[in-house]
Amino acid sequence: MSASSIFVSVCNQALAKLLALDRALKPKLDALDGRSLKVELGALHFAVVLSNGSLRLSPVALDEADSTQFDLEVKTQLQSVLQMAFERISGQKSTQIGRLHVSGDAEFAKLLQEALRDYQPDLDQPFSDVFGDVIGFQLARGMRNAASFAVQRGKRLAETVRDYALDEARIVVSQTEIEQFCEQVDDVRDRAERVEVRVQRWLKSAPAA
Repeated sequence: MSASSIFVSVCNQALAKLLALDRALKPKLDALDGRSLKVELGALHFAVVLSNGSLRLSPVALDEADSTQFDLEVKTQLQSVLQMAFERISGQKSTQIGRLHVSGDAEFAKLLQEALRDYQPDLDQPFSDVFGDVIGFQLARGMRNAASFAVQRGKRLAETVRDYALDEARIVVSQTEIEQFCEQVDDVRDRAERVEVRVQRWLKSAPAA
């Protein structure tokens, strides 16, 4: 089995469980039934088809991708996906620009984004199904508190690393310093242009030898 097939199989199992946690999401995906998109994640190429209120992934060969019509095409790198996930969790904007190219039906892209953005999973249900309502609720609340604590610690760690890189180690140049440098370059360029104009004016007015 290829790497793409293994990746798609794992994603399908995870998607089925995650989507089942939000019953309000299914009607929104039903409205997009039959639509499809192609995703290029580095060397991995796969299709995502909306069917029966769910998302289904399938591998796509390179020759097949060129001949198949998709409503939407997304090209990115795993690094960019991880970067966006980190920004969403930590609330910090990265100085690096991730590569994300989207083409196709803009209306479909907007509706899909809105549907997934409103995703609200019922995290209590899986615990209630296994441990019962009382114990399951307590376990789910404990997991939420632990996750919230981990996110807060992650934000503080990101802020600490950022401050160290900017202020102490001077590994990364701050946005303010970049803007100041660009202003200085513009100023030098303007001065050079003024000097050039004066030299040209002087050469024209100087008497011929």
